[in-house]
Amino acid sequence: MKNISPNQTKLLSHRLLISLCLLSLVFACTKLEAKSNDGSSQNLPIELIQADKEISNCKERNLDNKILLITSRYCPHCKEVIKTLTPLITKRHLENSFQVLDVINKDDLEILNKSVISLTQVPILIINCAAYVGEKKISKYEELLDKFSRKTKKEYV
Repeated sequence: MKNISPNQTKLLSHRLLISLCLLSLVFACTKLEAKSNDGSSQNLPIELIQADKEISNCKERNLDNKILLITSRYCPHCKEVIKTLTPLITKRHLENSFQVLDVINKDDLEILNKSVISLTQVPILIINCAAYVGEKKISKYEELLDKFSRKTKKEYV
């Protein structure tokens, strides 16, 4: 068996580390597979939510006609948003469309994973196929909820 010098060992270690890093990047950048409403498989790109934005492939992500508030039980701003939004939702009779998801809860996290959504902070409100990051003014929530209410009424009439 051939002896390996310390320099060769170091070189092999560096090559192995670089190879592992490259593999990690390849797997991290691949598309996740999600199930659509009809059960067929579709490749959806990961939707990274870091700022207010429209969400692509909304129907395929099963996000249309829903109001999702993504929170964490450890987030003080999230508690304030829940306190603000809940009466506004109730006033407009939108309880059946509204769901609070806690990123600490395994089942709630699974819902986000099925929608192929990734996020970097909370709270995030998803409504009308758009994401709104952070706490907003009451007037903004009222505007979004009224628009959602008008949209869903048109679709069901």
